[in-house]
This record gives sequence, structure tokens and C-alpha cells, in this order.
Amino acid sequence: MTYVPVTSIDIKTRETSSRKLKRTISFRLPKETLEKHSSAVNSYFSGSSYKKSWKNEKDGKTLIITFTKDNFSDLCAVTRKVLHTSDTRGTYRVETKSGSPFEFLLDYEETLDFKNFADESGKVPVTYTHISNAAYSGSGEQTLIDGKQAKESKFLIFLWTAGEKV
Repeated sequence: MTYVPVTSIDIKTRETSSRKLKRTISFRLPKETLEKHSSAVNSYFSGSSYKKSWKNEKDGKTLIITFTKDNFSDLCAVTRKVLHTSDTRGTYRVETKSGSPFEFLLDYEETLDFKNFADESGKVPVTYTHISNAAYSGSGEQTLIDGKQAKESKFLIFLWTAGEKV
């Protein structure tokens, strides 16, 4: 698919009570994009490993892609399919918490490539949020990035730490 304007991309990852990772990637598309490229957009996002829905907005529509995975590696694999790039990946590290052999920390690192969505100026507006599950990790919502990202800096690193007791 050739470039079509995207108003914004919003990525939210939530830790569920069953220790899974649920991700929602929302692409806000202006009305002009949908009028001219509706079938191309639908074809581009025709994956079978996620659910797709649409939300009407005043100035267009938001495509909402949702999926839940058992682990971070699988979550990153589906994200790679959604973003249509092999340069999207994620890793994690497990570390025993100091003073307790029954608690550990998970450090997640995710590299996302948004080059397929950058506008003519080489930028793409992205919001990336992680929502922890208070039952087994640090509680709360962290917006780790919010703003326009340069196309040239195609690798964006996001880190969050989840503490867990076993």
C-alpha cells in the first residue's frame, strides 16, 4: 500500500488479571483517507491474528486492532504483522528481586518501526501507554511516549518493569 495520511497511532498494552498481555493499536484516519483508500486500508489490515473494529469520529474513523497474547514474544510478533515491518521486535529480562528469591522483575524492551506511517515531513504522531495490573506488578498507567516521532529514528525503545511474586 502506498502512503495514506494517518492522524495518529495509539498503542496501549494492559497486563490482564490472568497474566496475559492485551494490546490495542488504534489508527485514527482522516475522512479523506477513507474516501480515497478505503479498500486499500482494509486490505492492509486484513490479518487473522487480531480483532479489528471501527469507531466513528467527527473527522474520520479510528481503526481499532486488539489482541491478547500469553507472552511478550507473541505480543511483539503480532505487532510486527500489524505494523508491516520486520524491524519491530521485543525482548525481556527476568531478574530476581533483591532480598527475596520468590519475587522477580521483568524488564521489557520493545523496538517499534513506524516508517510505513510517517507523513511527508517524516513524522508520525504516536502515543504508547502501558497499564500495569496491580495484582502482580507496579500499578497504574504509564504513557511512555506521546508526540510526533521522526521517520529517521525508526527504532523506538519502550521499557517497563513488572514485579511479580511466585
